[in-house]
Amino acid sequence: MVVEIPVLLSAQTSGSSRPIVVTTTTVLGSIVGDLAGDLVDVEVVASPAVCPAHYDVKPSDIEKIRMAGLVLAHGMEPWVDSLVAAAGGAVP
Repeated sequence: MVVEIPVLLSAQTSGSSRPIVVTTTTVLGSIVGDLAGDLVDVEVVASPAVCPAHYDVKPSDIEKIRMAGLVLAHGMEPWVDSLVAAAGGAVP
């Protein structure tokens, strides 16, 4: 993940002054926030009250993924691939 952050910082999403990083959990969101600080906007998909492996995807999550310059997941979330595909599948 540390290797991907500098790459992300060089790419910005349209309409935003800072790149958007979407994480599947608040744990990853916190790590990105600590590493990148105010250089990125962090959006978290699953709230801390929900098990990420059992999260029910919402239509608003597709829009989060569409706006993302980077999506980070733990790998235990079976819904990530289908969510990225529904968003157009072009997110790193």
